[in-house]
Amino acid sequence: MVFPLDTLRRAVRQGLLGQLSERAYTFMGGIYSSRKVRDILAPALTRRLQEDEVDIALMVPV
Repeated sequence: MVFPLDTLRRAVRQGLLGQLSERAYTFMGGIYSSRKVRDILAPALTRRLQEDEVDIALMVPV
């Protein structure tokens, strides 16, 4: 497993994190255009994280 869900849940139990978001976002395939990431993907992800009231996002590259 790439995403450390068990570790994050343990951090919540230990009081190191307040809680986990109900949603996780994933991206599939290669990202070949930094312009599209800057202009489309990053702003869309930012809006969703703000709607979910997320304070910190963990990004796991694979």
